[in-house]
Amino acid sequence: MNLKILFFLTIPVFSFFPSTIVEEIFDIMSKLNETNKDCSAKLQNMINHLIQDPNALNVLLHSGKGLNDLGSYKACIKDSANRYILLQLNGFISPLALGLCGPSECKEEDYFVLRETVVNLVNKAIDGRLGKMVFNESHVDLIDPVKREEEFVFLSPLAFAAFTFLALILILNIIGAFYKAAKEEVGIGGRIIKCFDIVKNWTTITRITNNEPNLKVLNGVRVLCMSWVILGHTFFHSKGAYVTNVFEVGDFLTNINYSYILSSPFSVDIFLFMGGFLAIYLMVKGIKAFDGKINLLIIYISRIIRIFPLFFVTLLIFCYVMPLIGEGPGFYNYYNKVDIDCKNYWYLTLTFVNNFTSVANDCISHTWYISIDMQFYLLVPFIALIYYRKRIAAYLLLLSLFLSSATLILVFAVYYDLSPCYMKFMDSKLLKHYFEDYYNVPYTRINPYLIGIFAGLIYYEYCTEQNTIFVKYAKVLQSSLTLRYGIYIISLGITIVLLLATYYFNKYPYEISSAVEKSYLMFSRPLFVICFFGLIFPAMLGKGRVQNALFSCSFYIPLSRISFGAYLLHPCIMIMTSLSEKKGTYFEHYSLLLKFFGYLLLSFVLSFIVSGIYESPAFCLEKEFLRLKKEPKKEESIEAISLISNIKTT
Repeated sequence: MNLKILFFLTIPVFSFFPSTIVEEIFDIMSKLNETNKDCSAKLQNMINHLIQDPNALNVLLHSGKGLNDLGSYKACIKDSANRYILLQLNGFISPLALGLCGPSECKEEDYFVLRETVVNLVNKAIDGRLGKMVFNESHVDLIDPVKREEEFVFLSPLAFAAFTFLALILILNIIGAFYKAAKEEVGIGGRIIKCFDIVKNWTTITRITNNEPNLKVLNGVRVLCMSWVILGHTFFHSKGAYVTNVFEVGDFLTNINYSYILSSPFSVDIFLFMGGFLAIYLMVKGIKAFDGKINLLIIYISRIIRIFPLFFVTLLIFCYVMPLIGEGPGFYNYYNKVDIDCKNYWYLTLTFVNNFTSVANDCISHTWYISIDMQFYLLVPFIALIYYRKRIAAYLLLLSLFLSSATLILVFAVYYDLSPCYMKFMDSKLLKHYFEDYYNVPYTRINPYLIGIFAGLIYYEYCTEQNTIFVKYAKVLQSSLTLRYGIYIISLGITIVLLLATYYFNKYPYEISSAVEKSYLMFSRPLFVICFFGLIFPAMLGKGRVQNALFSCSFYIPLSRISFGAYLLHPCIMIMTSLSEKKGTYFEHYSLLLKFFGYLLLSFVLSFIVSGIYESPAFCLEKEFLRLKKEPKKEESIEAISLISNIKTT
C-alpha cells in the first residue's frame, strides 16, 4: 500500500484507471480517521463495493491519475454527493498536487490524517537529493476549493469602492470623448473634463513623435527588454503551476539552450540603467534652463502623479477584478494571496516600500521594481544640483555610492553564502536571503542606476559641447570606426559570457568556487549594463547603423509608452491563468514560447486600453496644473523642461 503512494509522490503516474492511488489514500483515511465516523464508513463501503457501486467508481475516475493531475474538478463538484479536495505539497520547484474526488461526508479537515504519511514518504523519496531541504506537515495543504471560493468575500466595502472608482473614471472618459467646449478658453472644470477624452488619449499614445531623435534607440530597447521580462516571467510562473513533468524542470535549468530565458533578470538592470540615464539627463537640462532653481516638492508630486494612477489601478484589478474571473482547484492560492498578503500589507505597495518586506508577504511581488526605481529617483535632483554647481563633486559622489554598494554586496553574499545558482534555491533560507537581502533592496541594486546617471551626464556634456575629457573620448569614438567595432566586439563578448554563466552555475552547482560566485554577484550586473551602454552609445552619437535599424524604428514609440502598463499587468494575467488551470500542464520549451507570445500580445493590448483610460488623464492633469511655466532659455530643449519631473522608464 505505502509503495503505491510513494510511487505517486516521486514520479508521474499515467494510469488509465486511477483507483490504485486514490483507493489507497481512502483506505488510509478510513482506518485512521476517528473524528468523522460517517466519512470513515462511507470510504470503507466504497472500497469494499468498488465494482458494484457506480458512484464510487465515478468518484475514483474524477480523481487525479498521478502527480500533478488535478482530476476532473468540474465533473466532481457537479454531483452534490461528491466533494473535491486538492492535496498540495509546497516548497518544491513546483507544487506537487493530486486532485481527490471523494464523498461529501468527508470534510476538508478529515483529510488532515494524510499529512504525516505524505511528509514521511516524500522525505524518504528525496533522501537528501534536494540538498538540506526537508518537508514537514506545514508544507502540506488539503483544500476544499469550493469552500474557499465561498468564503472569499467579493462584494466587500473595499471591493465596492474599487469598482465604483474604476467605473467613475471610465464614465469620465466617455463624457470627455463627447465634451466640446464652446470656446477655446475654458474654466477649470472644462480643462479637467478635456483630460478625460478617451479618444484623444488613445490617439496621443499612438502618435509618432521625433523629440530627441538620437535617443529613439531607447524606445526599441525599452520594448524589447520588456518582452525579455515577460519571457522570463513566463518561465517562472509556468514552473510555479501544476507541472506534470515536474522532475524535468531541473533539466531546463541546466540546458545551455535556455540561457537566454534564465538570464532575463538582466533586463531589470537595463531598465535601471535607462532610468538613471534619462532622469539625470533631463533633470540637468531642466536645472540649467531654470538657472539652478527647482521645486523639489513639485518634482516629486509630479512623479507620483504620473506613476500612481496605473499603479493603483493594477492593485485594484489584482485584488478585486481577477478573483471574479479566475476559477479552478488551484485558485485558492490566489485567494490566499489577496486575502492575507494584500489585506494586511497593501499599504507597503502603495507607499513604494514593499521591496523591504518579506517576499512571502509582498502583495504584488513584481512591483518591487517600481518601488526601487522611485527610491532611486529621490536622489536624482540632489545629484543634478551638485553637478550643476560642481561637476567633479558629483562624479566623486557617484563613485563613492558605487563602491559602497559593491562592498555591501560582497558582505551580504559572504555572510548569507548567496549564490547565483537557481539549483541552490531549493534551500528556502538561501532563497529568502537572496531576494530580501540582495535582489530587491536598493543598496545592493543601485549600481546599474548609478552607471546610467554617469552615462547621462556624459551624454549631456556631449550634447552641450562642453570641453571635458569624456566629450573628447566621445568624439574620438564618433570618428573612429575601428574603435567602435572594437568596443562592439568586447561588449558583445562579455555580454555573451555573462548570459552563459547562468548555465554553468546551474550545471555545476557545487563545483564552482564560492569566490567566483560572490564575484559574479558583485560585478555581473554593473558589467552587463556597461557593455550594454558600449553597444548603444554610438547610436546616440549619430553612428551605429545596425543599432538604429534594430531599435530606432518608429513603431517602437507607441509601444514604449504603454510598456509601463505591460509591466504592471502581465504578471497578474500569468498568475490568474496558471492558477485557473483545471489540469496539470506539460513543461517544455515550445509550449513556453507559445504562452510567451500570447502573454506578450495580451499584456500590451490591455496596457493600451488601461493606459488610455487611467494613465493618460493623469498625464494631462499634471501638465495642466503642475508643470513648470517659466520660459526656458533658448539653447535648452523645451521637451526637457516639460519632462523634468515626469520621467518614467519602465
